[in-house]
Amino acid sequence: MLTDTVLSTLASTSPFINSIQHTTRQFLRDLTGTVTEVPDYSWALASLPIREGELGLTDFRLTALPALLCPVLQAIRVAHLGFPIRNLQCVPDSEHPAPDGGVTEWIRLPTDLATRFLHWQTSPSPLFQHFTLFIEQYLNLKETALWSYL
Repeated sequence: MLTDTVLSTLASTSPFINSIQHTTRQFLRDLTGTVTEVPDYSWALASLPIREGELGLTDFRLTALPALLCPVLQAIRVAHLGFPIRNLQCVPDSEHPAPDGGVTEWIRLPTDLATRFLHWQTSPSPLFQHFTLFIEQYLNLKETALWSYL
């Protein structure tokens, strides 16, 4: 899970995100029968996961940027590592885990497709230029769910 410090650093706002956030907070206000605006601490509690006993409402300011960057980050990983091919006949279980997650081989991308993502730091693409700092931060977070598909 991403740390609160990283999340607050990467929090994004836009008129669209603010509108969604306002609507969600209005929903919480209506749900609880509150006449006044829902305080920030109540919103923070309501946005905690259900498994922690809260409502699990999404704070879209914190999820917008990861949702945008996740496909880009996956493309960078695939450009460097290739696609994992798993042995589907060898289904791991808790007693007999498959080595290396069941990956039997890696298929590399053709060079012309991989080049843009292999050299993203020096790419003239506005996407990479604008989000370089964020991409670097996410690529350094090995414990995130972004890499769990491997």
